[in-house]
Amino acid sequence: MSIRPAAARDSAFHSSSLSLRGILADHGLLGTVGIGSLLLALVLAPLIGGYPPGAVYGADTALLAVRLLVCLAGVLIPPHLGTLLPPPSSPPAGGGEERGNGQADGSQRLFFFLPWLTFGLTLLSLLVHSRFLTSEVLLFALLPATLDWLCYALAATLSLRLARQDPRFVTLLTGALILGAAGVAITIARSYGAEAQAGNRGFRASGTFFSPNFAGGFLGLCLPIAAAACLAARERIGALVLGTITALSLGALVATGSRAGIAIAGLGLFVALLLALVSQRGGEARLPWARVGALLAAFALLGFAFRGPLTARAEGGGSGGGDEHSGAYRTLTWKGVVAMAAANPLLGTGPGTFSVRYPPYALVARTDLAHSSYLQTASEQGFPALATAIGTIAAVLFAGVAALLRRSDRGENSSDLPRLLLCGVLGGVVAGGLRSVFDSEWSLLGNGLAFWASIGLAGGIRLPPPVSGPGGGGALAPRIAAALGLVFSLLLFQVVQVRDAAEARYRQTRRQVEPVNVWPPDPNLLLYAGRPQEAARVEPSGKRWYQFAESLRRVGRLEEAITAYRQATKADPNALQTWRKLASVLQEQGRRGEALEAWRRIAALDAGLVGQVRAIPELREIHPAFAYAALATDAAARGARREAVANYEKAARVVEVYSNTTPQYQQMELYSAAVLGTDVEIRRQEARALYAEAMARWAALQPERRAEIEARRDATNARLDKFLRPDGGESQIPTESTLK
Repeated sequence: MSIRPAAARDSAFHSSSLSLRGILADHGLLGTVGIGSLLLALVLAPLIGGYPPGAVYGADTALLAVRLLVCLAGVLIPPHLGTLLPPPSSPPAGGGEERGNGQADGSQRLFFFLPWLTFGLTLLSLLVHSRFLTSEVLLFALLPATLDWLCYALAATLSLRLARQDPRFVTLLTGALILGAAGVAITIARSYGAEAQAGNRGFRASGTFFSPNFAGGFLGLCLPIAAAACLAARERIGALVLGTITALSLGALVATGSRAGIAIAGLGLFVALLLALVSQRGGEARLPWARVGALLAAFALLGFAFRGPLTARAEGGGSGGGDEHSGAYRTLTWKGVVAMAAANPLLGTGPGTFSVRYPPYALVARTDLAHSSYLQTASEQGFPALATAIGTIAAVLFAGVAALLRRSDRGENSSDLPRLLLCGVLGGVVAGGLRSVFDSEWSLLGNGLAFWASIGLAGGIRLPPPVSGPGGGGALAPRIAAALGLVFSLLLFQVVQVRDAAEARYRQTRRQVEPVNVWPPDPNLLLYAGRPQEAARVEPSGKRWYQFAESLRRVGRLEEAITAYRQATKADPNALQTWRKLASVLQEQGRRGEALEAWRRIAALDAGLVGQVRAIPELREIHPAFAYAALATDAAARGARREAVANYEKAARVVEVYSNTTPQYQQMELYSAAVLGTDVEIRRQEARALYAEAMARWAALQPERRAEIEARRDATNARLDKFLRPDGGESQIPTESTLK
């Protein structure tokens, strides 16, 4: 296949060359369907895949839809698009360009190999930890996470191959990423606008994502790509549309209130602009500085319009996100994750198992995500998998920058689009790679798929663009892996449908559902069927052992319940709620010494890092109030009046701080309760009853302060009376305490 002249290469980027008829003619019906599936997955991933598996019921169905599309693309894209490079023709005089492409052969094969090596190590971790699929423990989590990494490998290598083989797909793939960003930006702008209109200008919008920070991470990745496409657009209308999307994405990024996300996105834009300036050649048009200025003006305008969350956070307010993490909390979490990874260096604890396996290593309250993609990969899949993932990113960045710098200048007035798009994609990869240091971006398909597709694009854009058309050879192993991914995705889809139907039946009847056998076993389905012990077996987490203990306590099997509570504390040593229930049952059993040990453990946790460094400082845990009250009662019984007064005051202070929770964080509490299955109304009633008792006993010990104590009590109760209420419970996930 010969290399075409510049004019022919330019035509590959014209809109006419992107027609469906042309792609059908070149790649056939099945190939076109496969290509369309990949493009559709990239558009839909941020719109429906912005939640981690199991975070919200219904999200799993959306995630499976994205996985199915990517695996379908891996199966249907024809073998001739699986070639790494087309057969070279005789080199032109001087041979400069072909030498550059020859040097790229090795790097392209490296790009192809490394993502699949990462997936292979992930698959090995799955097989080892599931005893080659014979163990049901955590299999429901291992399989989806492994499928995610299969999708990442497919997205990276398919994007690389499509871009290398046919320059039309550079435009289509970047267009899919930009279209997804437009959808997210519009959703965020609408939600923020509604909240701002209602007077809540500090609202941190998350749009279709699990939290504002993840939405910010996705937009930060796409911003340099959209900006580059705007600058390279030939038609003014195209530049106007792309510029509007870029500016709106920046405004939406500001509306998330993610300060790190904004800073990192700015760095990505700077890197893209710097690469565009450095890589310019004399025969090419200069950067359209008028467009650059227009974009900067639009950035300033929309950034100012959506500034509310940043202003509120600077003033100590703000809302709308579930991961308002302090630097200390994040740092201490990372230390725990490093210890977890060091204890499981080769294959980790298994993909998708972080939330279950991390709590014993936690220095602060547990979290479902490591707040770093790199550390989460190391802890779940092992350091070798982390090394190959980092190696892929580093190799792509190095090769992309090298390709921009080594281009030979032949004085051809070639299209500037591939060069500028490469600059934008590299800027996006820098932004996405840095953002992944601070959050578990790859745990969400909406972020991970876009990032790894950008990795493939960065490695696949060739300068100058190649000849489109088929090459030779295929890639059988990835297609087999994609076919198996389709099979397992369909199996998981069946499980999700059965589980969602069981949940719907429970909501209608408030009764346990009939047992249903599915593979892999789903702990929530087992819970709905009244089999909490089985749920704890397949998911040995503190949450499941706690639910099992609660079921035993309700039927009066208290000794067995105590054993299950202790198992829950081993699985999650920092769970204040579990320690409180254990202490209460021990106290009811007359085991006063053991109960006091449990109450002291809660007080120690609250006084230590767990209580002082919280994920959401604005939401106060109320469980320590019960511990302080119990310790105060014990002190009063021993005649230790000063100790009793101090502990009653601590108990009162916990509830008083909780009563000052702002409406925004009250709403967050209700949302978290719905996700976790907590009856927040009962929890509040218990807190009020405890508070009333603690204040009365405190006043009895210090009658000279009775007026002050009663004034504090009345003010606190008045604030609690104004708290937001649940919507009747229909939106709540059924819990073991409500199953009858």
